[in-house]
Amino acid sequence: MCIRDRYQRRVHGIISKMEIKEVSGKDFGEGRDVYAFDFITKGYTEEKNFKQQFSQWGIFENLGLYYFRFNQRYDELQVDSFLNDLFSSAEVRKAISSEFSFNTPAVGKVSYEKLKCTMTNMDMFEVLEKREIVVEGYIKKRFDEFFDGITIQDLLRECILMEESEYYDVFSTEERQQFLFHVFTLLVLGGALCQYEDYITEYLKKTKELYKSLVSARKDPTSGSIFVESNVFRVKAIDDTQIWPEKSHPQNRLYVIVNPSIRQAVILYHKWRSYW
Repeated sequence: MCIRDRYQRRVHGIISKMEIKEVSGKDFGEGRDVYAFDFITKGYTEEKNFKQQFSQWGIFENLGLYYFRFNQRYDELQVDSFLNDLFSSAEVRKAISSEFSFNTPAVGKVSYEKLKCTMTNMDMFEVLEKREIVVEGYIKKRFDEFFDGITIQDLLRECILMEESEYYDVFSTEERQQFLFHVFTLLVLGGALCQYEDYITEYLKKTKELYKSLVSARKDPTSGSIFVESNVFRVKAIDDTQIWPEKSHPQNRLYVIVNPSIRQAVILYHKWRSYW
């Protein structure tokens, strides 16, 4: 049994034993039933094979992954309320206290960008071979250049970060809005102490495994096709306070993934930390 399957069985086993109390909306003075959350577990990025790889890429120490169960049907028309309740929840705040601090008992506004989350395979990365950024798995090198502390030493990082590059159009604007692309770039760009890969294989493998652990896929009963039901939001600010007020950086990221059918919310967090 693979690591992801073991992990998913552990998560669903915990979920099945949980009870979540309904919370009256009067607690927050909104005249509605608020979403209540229970902490399930931290993410399986701490499993041995992930810990080793993520440490090599310099992201393990600054990466947070937290799973929660919520108490009522998710309504796509009430995203603002859902996110406000999530970051107002005492259970959520306790779980992520090592990552965030809050100055108010309840959140009034969460600023976010909704990402696309429709990919069910890794086909979008085949273009890297077609454009010869990757040749037989090998990532083509280039002279070193620095972008916000990230060493751009190959064409893969160039096409991700450098808008003036002839390779920037390898991925379209729509593709760059896909959550799968965000997971891929998080791993490829790494942290300040990243030991980069010469071959793309491990990046694609870990992208696929992490993505599958975050989102929820279902089968359409009519067509039989698989689709991703998850809603993904990249959070920019909470109560008009920037998550990272000191400096914006491409590797400063906070995502909320909502998996409606299993009433699961996931918080994925990474902070860029410079060591010099």
